[in-house]
Amino acid sequence: MFWTNAALLVPKNLFADFATEVIPHGAPLPIWVDYRVGWNDGKTHSAGFTTGLAALGLMEMEAQLAAESPAELRKRFEAITHYLLENGMVIRDGDTVGESASEKIRVQYCPSHFGAKDPVMQLVYAANGDKKPWWKLW
Repeated sequence: MFWTNAALLVPKNLFADFATEVIPHGAPLPIWVDYRVGWNDGKTHSAGFTTGLAALGLMEMEAQLAAESPAELRKRFEAITHYLLENGMVIRDGDTVGESASEKIRVQYCPSHFGAKDPVMQLVYAANGDKKPWWKLW
């Protein structure tokens, strides 16, 4: 089965079995939305993007220099997707997201860096250079 909104190719039997088991418990996001994540060239940050969210009335998401592993970035994308499906497009340009009050990842509405035609929600992680130095220049 080719699910065009997420650009996913899923074997027919797997698609049917998954949908039958998952739909009674909530939206079958893994067959509706594709979360593509991986390491950057130096394996110092992860990056990724979504496809399929636009078909659900949401903005696609991207991250270029995520300060977490690809697996953690995927979980973050999935958590934000669930939040937006429950609450609507309540995350605005300039808002911050995170799992705690101290974790602040800024959301920026901007053109896609990965080729999506519409603006995306870019997750912008604070770079190490944004932290105050431990030393003081007199």
